[in-house]
Amino acid sequence: MNRTTLAATALPFALIGLAYVLPQPTATDHTAACTREGRFGNPDDRSMFYTCEAHRGDGGDLTRSDFQCPPAELWSSEAKTCLQLWQLPQG
Repeated sequence: MNRTTLAATALPFALIGLAYVLPQPTATDHTAACTREGRFGNPDDRSMFYTCEAHRGDGGDLTRSDFQCPPAELWSSEAKTCLQLWQLPQG
């Protein structure tokens, strides 16, 4: 198998792997309305978080987008990001 064929074969698997590393958007759940911009953990599921963003730049009409943390990671309210289990603060 030459390098071109090997690279063409490996590329789809690399892209699939990348999809599992990046947070994945999920269906929007409007259970908690956005009251300010930022990133927030889902109080019912630590493997989920959501962002609230104003798209016009004036702070009004906030849009909520829900995300799933990558496998084996949970949301850290202190770090405002998903962390691997060994990285989470103890306590």
